[in-house]
Amino acid sequence: MRQSDRGAVLTGAIGNALEWYDFAVFGFFAAAISKQFFPSDDPLAGLINTFGVFAAGYFMRPIGGILFGWMGDRLGRSRALRASMSVTRGSAPRTRTCTGKPKKIRIEAGM
Repeated sequence: MRQSDRGAVLTGAIGNALEWYDFAVFGFFAAAISKQFFPSDDPLAGLINTFGVFAAGYFMRPIGGILFGWMGDRLGRSRALRASMSVTRGSAPRTRTCTGKPKKIRIEAGM
Protein backbone atom coordinates (compact mmCIF):
# COMPACT_ATOMS: atom_id res chain seq x y z
CA MET A 1 0.00 0.00 0.00
CA ARG A 2 1.33 3.43 -0.91
CA GLN A 3 1.91 6.12 1.70
CA SER A 4 -0.90 8.30 0.30
CA ASP A 5 -3.31 5.34 0.47
CA ARG A 6 -2.39 4.74 4.11
CA GLY A 7 -3.13 8.38 4.89
CA ALA A 8 -6.51 8.16 3.20
CA VAL A 9 -7.39 4.96 5.07
CA LEU A 10 -6.29 6.49 8.38
CA THR A 11 -8.26 9.67 7.74
CA GLY A 12 -11.37 7.68 6.84
CA ALA A 13 -11.01 5.50 9.93
CA ILE A 14 -10.66 8.53 12.20
CA GLY A 15 -13.71 10.19 10.62
CA ASN A 16 -15.75 7.02 11.00
CA ALA A 17 -14.70 6.64 14.66
CA LEU A 18 -15.69 10.25 15.39
CA GLU A 19 -19.07 9.74 13.76
CA TRP A 20 -19.78 6.62 15.82
CA TYR A 21 -18.60 8.50 18.93
CA ASP A 22 -21.12 11.23 18.09
CA PHE A 23 -23.93 8.68 17.83
CA ALA A 24 -22.84 7.04 21.11
CA VAL A 25 -22.83 10.36 22.98
CA PHE A 26 -26.26 11.23 21.58
CA GLY A 27 -27.62 7.87 22.72
CA PHE A 28 -26.01 8.21 26.14
CA PHE A 29 -27.52 11.65 26.76
CA ALA A 30 -30.88 10.83 25.18
CA ALA A 31 -32.76 11.19 28.47
CA ALA A 32 -31.31 14.65 29.15
CA ILE A 33 -31.89 15.71 25.54
CA SER A 34 -35.51 14.52 25.64
CA LYS A 35 -36.21 16.61 28.76
CA GLN A 36 -34.69 19.69 27.15
CA PHE A 37 -36.08 19.51 23.61
CA PHE A 38 -39.33 17.54 24.08
CA PRO A 39 -40.75 18.54 27.47
CA SER A 40 -44.03 16.82 28.22
CA ASP A 41 -45.94 15.07 30.98
CA ASP A 42 -44.92 11.71 29.58
CA PRO A 43 -41.13 11.19 29.67
CA LEU A 44 -41.42 8.09 27.48
CA ALA A 45 -42.97 10.15 24.67
CA GLY A 46 -40.08 12.63 24.87
CA LEU A 47 -37.56 9.79 24.78
CA ILE A 48 -39.26 8.24 21.75
CA ASN A 49 -39.16 11.63 19.99
CA THR A 50 -35.46 11.94 20.83
CA PHE A 51 -34.70 8.51 19.41
CA GLY A 52 -36.76 9.49 16.34
CA VAL A 53 -34.34 12.37 15.76
CA PHE A 54 -31.46 9.93 16.31
CA ALA A 55 -32.95 7.57 13.70
CA ALA A 56 -33.43 10.41 11.22
CA GLY A 57 -29.74 11.31 11.53
CA TYR A 58 -28.74 7.69 11.16
CA PHE A 59 -30.83 7.16 8.02
CA MET A 60 -29.71 10.43 6.42
CA ARG A 61 -26.10 9.23 6.35
CA PRO A 62 -26.46 7.10 3.19
CA ILE A 63 -28.51 9.80 1.48
CA GLY A 64 -25.76 12.33 2.20
CA GLY A 65 -23.21 9.82 0.95
CA ILE A 66 -25.08 9.43 -2.32
CA LEU A 67 -25.57 13.18 -2.75
CA PHE A 68 -22.06 14.28 -1.86
CA GLY A 69 -20.54 11.26 -3.60
CA TRP A 70 -22.28 12.27 -6.80
CA MET A 71 -21.19 15.85 -6.25
CA GLY A 72 -17.61 14.70 -5.69
CA ASP A 73 -17.64 12.67 -8.89
CA ARG A 74 -19.10 15.47 -10.98
CA LEU A 75 -17.65 18.64 -9.45
CA GLY A 76 -14.59 17.40 -7.57
CA ARG A 77 -13.90 16.28 -4.03
CA SER A 78 -12.86 19.72 -2.85
CA ARG A 79 -16.19 21.28 -3.80
CA ALA A 80 -18.11 18.38 -2.29
CA LEU A 81 -16.20 18.71 0.97
CA ARG A 82 -16.77 22.47 1.06
CA ALA A 83 -20.49 21.98 0.42
CA SER A 84 -20.73 19.34 3.14
CA MET A 85 -18.91 21.57 5.64
CA SER A 86 -21.11 24.53 4.71
CA VAL A 87 -24.25 22.53 5.43
CA THR A 88 -22.80 21.44 8.77
CA ARG A 89 -21.60 24.93 9.64
CA GLY A 90 -25.00 26.39 8.78
CA SER A 91 -27.01 23.95 10.86
CA ALA A 92 -24.85 23.83 14.00
CA PRO A 93 -25.71 27.34 15.29
CA ARG A 94 -29.40 26.69 14.71
CA THR A 95 -29.25 23.76 17.10
CA ARG A 96 -28.35 26.09 19.94
CA THR A 97 -31.39 28.28 19.33
CA CYS A 98 -33.85 25.35 19.46
CA THR A 99 -34.15 25.57 23.21
CA GLY A 100 -34.86 28.46 25.53
CA LYS A 101 -32.66 27.17 28.36
CA PRO A 102 -29.22 26.24 26.99
CA LYS A 103 -27.57 26.05 30.45
CA LYS A 104 -29.89 23.36 31.78
CA ILE A 105 -28.61 20.59 29.51
CA ARG A 106 -25.02 21.41 30.47
CA ILE A 107 -25.87 20.93 34.12
CA GLU A 108 -27.63 17.62 33.45
CA ALA A 109 -24.74 16.46 31.29
CA GLY A 110 -22.29 17.24 34.07
CA MET A 111 -20.49 20.04 32.21
